[in-house]
Amino acid sequence: MRVRKKTVEESLKALLDVEKRAGSIYRHFASVFKGYSCSKAWEGLAVEEDVHAHLLITQLRWLGSVAGREVTVTASDEIERLLGRIDALEIAAKKPGIGLAEAVGVALAVETSITEGNIVRVLSVSVPELLGALKSLTDDCEKHLEFLSSISVNADSSLPVGEMRAAI
Repeated sequence: MRVRKKTVEESLKALLDVEKRAGSIYRHFASVFKGYSCSKAWEGLAVEEDVHAHLLITQLRWLGSVAGREVTVTASDEIERLLGRIDALEIAAKKPGIGLAEAVGVALAVETSITEGNIVRVLSVSVPELLGALKSLTDDCEKHLEFLSSISVNADSSLPVGEMRAAI
Protein backbone atom coordinates (compact mmCIF):
# COMPACT_ATOMS: atom_id res chain seq x y z
CA MET A 1 0.00 0.00 0.00
CA ARG A 2 1.45 3.32 -1.06
CA VAL A 3 1.26 6.15 1.46
CA ARG A 4 0.57 9.55 -0.04
CA LYS A 5 2.76 12.21 1.45
CA LYS A 6 1.32 15.61 2.18
CA THR A 7 3.01 18.84 1.32
CA VAL A 8 3.98 21.15 4.15
CA GLU A 9 1.21 23.49 2.98
CA GLU A 10 -1.41 20.71 3.20
CA SER A 11 -0.13 19.78 6.66
CA LEU A 12 -0.25 23.38 7.89
CA LYS A 13 -3.78 23.74 6.51
CA ALA A 14 -4.83 20.61 8.40
CA LEU A 15 -3.29 21.97 11.59
CA LEU A 16 -5.07 25.29 10.95
CA ASP A 17 -8.36 23.39 10.62
CA VAL A 18 -7.71 21.67 13.96
CA GLU A 19 -6.99 24.98 15.71
CA LYS A 20 -10.17 26.56 14.30
CA ARG A 21 -12.23 23.57 15.35
CA ALA A 22 -10.70 23.58 18.84
CA GLY A 23 -11.69 27.25 19.14
CA SER A 24 -15.21 26.35 18.03
CA ILE A 25 -15.44 23.63 20.68
CA TYR A 26 -14.29 26.06 23.39
CA ARG A 27 -16.77 28.72 22.22
CA HIS A 28 -19.49 26.09 22.39
CA PHE A 29 -18.51 25.34 25.99
CA ALA A 30 -18.51 29.09 26.79
CA SER A 31 -22.11 29.20 25.59
CA VAL A 32 -23.09 25.96 27.41
CA PHE A 33 -21.74 27.35 30.69
CA LYS A 34 -22.92 30.93 30.10
CA GLY A 35 -23.69 32.58 33.40
CA TYR A 36 -20.99 30.68 35.25
CA SER A 37 -17.49 31.97 35.86
CA CYS A 38 -16.01 29.12 33.81
CA SER A 39 -17.59 30.62 30.66
CA LYS A 40 -14.84 33.25 30.62
CA ALA A 41 -12.16 30.59 30.85
CA TRP A 42 -13.65 28.76 27.84
CA GLU A 43 -13.84 32.00 25.88
CA GLY A 44 -10.20 32.72 26.79
CA LEU A 45 -9.14 29.33 25.45
CA ALA A 46 -11.11 29.99 22.25
CA VAL A 47 -9.33 33.32 21.76
CA GLU A 48 -5.97 31.60 22.19
CA GLU A 49 -6.94 29.08 19.50
CA ASP A 50 -7.76 32.07 17.26
CA VAL A 51 -4.23 33.35 17.89
CA HIS A 52 -2.84 29.93 16.91
CA ALA A 53 -4.94 29.97 13.73
CA HIS A 54 -3.66 33.44 12.85
CA LEU A 55 -0.09 32.27 13.46
CA LEU A 56 -0.61 29.36 11.07
CA ILE A 57 -2.21 31.64 8.46
CA THR A 58 0.89 33.85 8.66
CA GLN A 59 3.12 30.81 8.18
CA LEU A 60 1.04 29.68 5.19
CA ARG A 61 1.39 33.12 3.62
CA TRP A 62 5.15 33.03 4.18
CA LEU A 63 5.34 29.53 2.74
CA GLY A 64 3.40 30.68 -0.33
CA SER A 65 5.89 33.48 -0.90
CA VAL A 66 8.88 31.13 -0.91
CA ALA A 67 9.43 29.82 -4.42
CA GLY A 68 10.14 26.13 -4.87
CA ARG A 69 8.97 25.07 -1.41
CA GLU A 70 7.46 21.72 -2.40
CA VAL A 71 8.67 19.83 0.64
CA THR A 72 6.62 16.78 1.60
CA VAL A 73 6.22 15.31 5.03
CA THR A 74 5.59 11.75 6.09
CA ALA A 75 3.04 12.55 8.79
CA SER A 76 0.01 11.92 6.55
CA ASP A 77 -1.31 9.10 8.75
CA GLU A 78 -0.92 11.21 11.87
CA ILE A 79 -2.70 14.13 10.26
CA GLU A 80 -5.61 11.91 9.29
CA ARG A 81 -5.74 10.44 12.82
CA LEU A 82 -5.71 13.94 14.32
CA LEU A 83 -8.54 15.11 12.04
CA GLY A 84 -10.55 11.97 12.87
CA ARG A 85 -9.98 12.52 16.58
CA ILE A 86 -11.19 16.12 16.32
CA ASP A 87 -14.30 14.89 14.45
CA ALA A 88 -15.11 12.58 17.38
CA LEU A 89 -14.39 15.27 19.97
CA GLU A 90 -16.70 17.75 18.22
CA ILE A 91 -19.50 15.19 18.52
CA ALA A 92 -18.69 14.58 22.20
CA ALA A 93 -18.65 18.33 22.87
CA LYS A 94 -22.19 18.71 21.53
CA LYS A 95 -23.63 16.03 23.82
CA PRO A 96 -26.84 17.41 25.35
CA GLY A 97 -26.49 18.14 29.05
CA ILE A 98 -22.70 17.86 29.04
CA GLY A 99 -21.27 18.56 32.47
CA LEU A 100 -18.18 20.56 33.30
CA ALA A 101 -16.02 17.50 34.00
CA GLU A 102 -16.95 16.00 30.62
CA ALA A 103 -16.26 19.30 28.88
CA VAL A 104 -12.85 19.52 30.52
CA GLY A 105 -12.20 15.91 29.46
CA VAL A 106 -13.02 16.78 25.85
CA ALA A 107 -10.76 19.83 26.00
CA LEU A 108 -7.93 17.77 27.48
CA ALA A 109 -8.35 15.28 24.64
CA VAL A 110 -8.25 18.10 22.07
CA GLU A 111 -5.02 19.53 23.46
CA THR A 112 -3.46 16.09 23.95
CA SER A 113 -4.32 15.15 20.37
CA ILE A 114 -2.39 18.16 19.12
CA THR A 115 0.66 17.68 21.36
CA GLU A 116 0.99 13.89 21.13
CA GLY A 117 1.20 13.75 17.36
CA ASN A 118 4.46 14.17 15.54
CA ILE A 119 3.00 16.68 13.10
CA VAL A 120 4.62 19.75 14.63
CA ARG A 121 7.99 18.01 15.00
CA VAL A 122 7.90 16.67 11.44
CA LEU A 123 6.95 20.07 10.04
CA SER A 124 9.73 21.76 12.03
CA VAL A 125 12.29 19.32 10.67
CA SER A 126 10.93 19.60 7.11
CA VAL A 127 10.97 23.41 7.13
CA PRO A 128 13.27 24.68 9.91
CA GLU A 129 12.03 28.24 9.38
CA LEU A 130 8.70 27.15 10.88
CA LEU A 131 10.29 26.01 14.14
CA GLY A 132 9.74 29.24 16.11
CA ALA A 133 6.07 29.55 15.22
CA LEU A 134 5.36 25.87 15.78
CA LYS A 135 7.22 25.84 19.09
CA SER A 136 5.04 28.71 20.24
CA LEU A 137 1.97 26.70 19.29
CA THR A 138 3.09 23.57 21.17
CA ASP A 139 4.15 25.62 24.21
CA ASP A 140 0.65 27.10 24.35
CA CYS A 141 -0.89 23.63 24.03
CA GLU A 142 1.20 22.51 27.00
CA LYS A 143 -0.05 25.51 29.01
CA HIS A 144 -3.63 24.65 28.05
CA LEU A 145 -3.05 21.08 29.24
CA GLU A 146 -1.68 22.31 32.57
CA PHE A 147 -4.61 24.68 33.03
CA LEU A 148 -7.22 22.07 32.08
CA SER A 149 -5.57 19.43 34.29
CA SER A 150 -5.68 21.79 37.26
CA ILE A 151 -9.40 22.46 36.86
CA SER A 152 -10.37 18.88 36.08
CA VAL A 153 -9.55 18.02 39.68
CA ASN A 154 -12.09 20.61 40.85
CA ALA A 155 -14.86 19.82 38.36
CA ASP A 156 -17.74 17.83 39.81
CA SER A 157 -19.00 15.43 37.14
CA SER A 158 -22.13 14.59 39.12
CA LEU A 159 -23.69 18.00 38.57
CA PRO A 160 -25.75 18.52 35.42
CA VAL A 161 -25.22 21.74 33.46
CA GLY A 162 -28.35 23.34 34.93
CA GLU A 163 -27.04 22.95 38.48
CA MET A 164 -23.40 23.81 37.83
CA ARG A 165 -21.96 26.48 40.03
CA ALA A 166 -18.77 28.40 39.39
CA ALA A 167 -16.42 25.42 39.40
CA ILE A 168 -13.54 27.31 37.88
